Amino acid sequence: MKINYLIISILIITFLKFSNSINYEWIGPFNSPQYYQNYSMWNPTGVPSLVDTRSINSATILEGYLYIMGGFLGVKNIIEIRDKVYLTLSGVIESESILLNNGIISVTKLESGVFEHDGIVRSNYITFLNVSTFRVLKDSTGLLGANINTSIVLYNSKIELFLNSVFLNLALVQLFNGSYIYNPFGGELFMLHKIELYDTSYIHLVSSKFVINDCHLMNESFILASTGSGVECNGTVILSDESRIVLTKKSTLYVFGDMVLKDNSFLKVTDAPEGGDVFDSYIFIKGSLICEDKSTVYVNNSVVAVSGFKVSLMNVQVTENSGLVVYRKTSFNGIVYFDRSNLIANDTLIVNSPTMVLIDSKFDILFDTTISFTLVACRNSIITVIQGSFLANNGTMFFLLDSSIIVEKGDLIMDPTVELKMANSKLKVYGNGKLITSSSIYLNETSTMENKGIINLSGAIYYNDLTSFSNSSVFISNSGMFNIEQSTFINVFFENLNGTFNVGNNSIYIENFTQNDTSSSTTLKFGSIINSLNNLNINGGSLTGSGLINTTLSQSDGQLGSSTQTNKINITNDYLQSSNKSKISIVIDSLEDYTNINVGNWVDIIGELAISINERLIEALLSSSSGFLDSSSDSSSSSKPQLSFTLMSFEGKSELSFKENKITFSTYNNEGEKKKINDCILTKIKSNSKTFSALFENNCNNGANGGIKLSGGAIAGIVIGGVAAVVSVITLVHFSQKIIYGLKSKDSVIKLAKIFGKNI
Repeated sequence: MKINYLIISILIITFLKFSNSINYEWIGPFNSPQYYQNYSMWNPTGVPSLVDTRSINSATILEGYLYIMGGFLGVKNIIEIRDKVYLTLSGVIESESILLNNGIISVTKLESGVFEHDGIVRSNYITFLNVSTFRVLKDSTGLLGANINTSIVLYNSKIELFLNSVFLNLALVQLFNGSYIYNPFGGELFMLHKIELYDTSYIHLVSSKFVINDCHLMNESFILASTGSGVECNGTVILSDESRIVLTKKSTLYVFGDMVLKDNSFLKVTDAPEGGDVFDSYIFIKGSLICEDKSTVYVNNSVVAVSGFKVSLMNVQVTENSGLVVYRKTSFNGIVYFDRSNLIANDTLIVNSPTMVLIDSKFDILFDTTISFTLVACRNSIITVIQGSFLANNGTMFFLLDSSIIVEKGDLIMDPTVELKMANSKLKVYGNGKLITSSSIYLNETSTMENKGIINLSGAIYYNDLTSFSNSSVFISNSGMFNIEQSTFINVFFENLNGTFNVGNNSIYIENFTQNDTSSSTTLKFGSIINSLNNLNINGGSLTGSGLINTTLSQSDGQLGSSTQTNKINITNDYLQSSNKSKISIVIDSLEDYTNINVGNWVDIIGELAISINERLIEALLSSSSGFLDSSSDSSSSSKPQLSFTLMSFEGKSELSFKENKITFSTYNNEGEKKKINDCILTKIKSNSKTFSALFENNCNNGANGGIKLSGGAIAGIVIGGVAAVVSVITLVHFSQKIIYGLKSKDSVIKLAKIFGKNI
């Protein structure tokens, strides 16, 4: 608004000057203090008014003290102001070229008249030499270089603004040899073309406003803004040759174009917190921020926000309650250091830094982020994947001390070359988060992993960096989906709490496995192997599927085996139930496909055993009239139709095992509906020192339901073949920890149609 006011004022002045003014020519001397109000020094004689023109028609050297109290002074060629000449100006001075040589132009306020608040110097070339000064005093408006093509050059000189004064320039400004612009008392400085600083020149702002277009700092030049100052750049800012911009004490920098740092330059925004305040100073960059050639962005107790197309940073230091916020694609290529600060990535972030340090800081990821070849050291810090993906690859190493990595929503992906080492730290995956890791993860005795989302593990999890040593106080807690993608190690304790643990067809070593909660589940797949030196503890939920448990299975609650599908489970050591809340579910789907539980050592089965048989088998049994051979070692003396299945094998059992009052029978159909077994079917169990079997007998009239003639010899052959297969499996389990199970006799390809005379 003030800029518009000044430009309008210039136009009014020009109009008044040429429409009503008289041209007075100065005929007086210049070698002593002169008052331009002295009427005898003018031709024509008189006292020029404020709108009159006062001119000097030759090249002129001004000496002594010159006062222009309003009005207009025009110099036809050149004015040179030198040797400590003090030109006090509240009117207009104009010349083709103005040279200040150890001279001073001081702009003051004129309380009345057209030129109030205007001290105007117009020239095509304005040069400052030898400690010359352009000074705008209290409540004054200084306009230097009003012509758009004016070039202002300072050599070892200065421009000063004092006490709410205003300075406006519309053309190129260049500072050389330590020249400076000083605005210490709340003034406003407008340079609406381009400013260039060379040779340690600088701009110092205190409680002031500085508006520029393009800005280029070179040769160790700098801008220092403090005590609530504001710098606004409508174009591009370039720092080179160890130059710098420093903001402090609640100051701000707005850059609407790009900002480029190179040649060991740095951008620094710093503040000391007062009264608990944080983020005292701010830098907002609407364009790109590019930091290269060993340059640095340093943020202390402040905020830097970048929303441009690209952010490329060489070295970054963010400390003390600060924040670096990026809204466009960003890359870190040098050392990254955050201390008591925040890094917020709202767009793609690429980190190719040798070192990234977070101390008492937060790193929030809201878009795809990739970190490569980087050592990431965190102390008392939090890395949060809020959304998007966070990919760590190419040898990146994480060291966490008293820190956390949290995946709220999105993916954390770590490739095989990555290592994550945690001391007194946490890795958390929430409900909408996903961890995909083929890396090595190391936890110390006070570190934890908590999963409520999805973890796909194909790497390994160790205690500390000792891959062959474990610690029982380190836990992984799973309340989500935990998938084993390939054979691996979990060398710490694992608690499946209200979660799903899928082993897949892989081999895994777990230091100690405990499953709690009724909704938890562990799923094996053909080829699954769970190895452990400790018991596998099922205290709730279910353990289903087909695989090898290469240790003792201890069950106090929950269910072993599926109630809807057949399972083949081999346990190399003991199977011990410590509570009658424990349950075993067995499914008999056909003569060939039924649940087998093979235990290489001792069993203590004191809980419920639920046996469910396909109703098609019962229907076929009711339709038969031939005798069946029992699958136990003793032949049945009954001539009634029978079906017998050896469901469990072991090396020994407790006296309390397999009590009849704990065993239930039911049928199921293709829809999975379960029903009570037909009253014509007599169910029996047989348990000896090695096996447990179930017998189904048609206890009604032979052939009462139509009498399909069945081949007892064929049934006996399949049953005996099944027993032989079971014995083979038991032998392998007993002598080896890797079992090939699910064996089927080649003779078992005989279809049920050949046995019962129809499809069942």
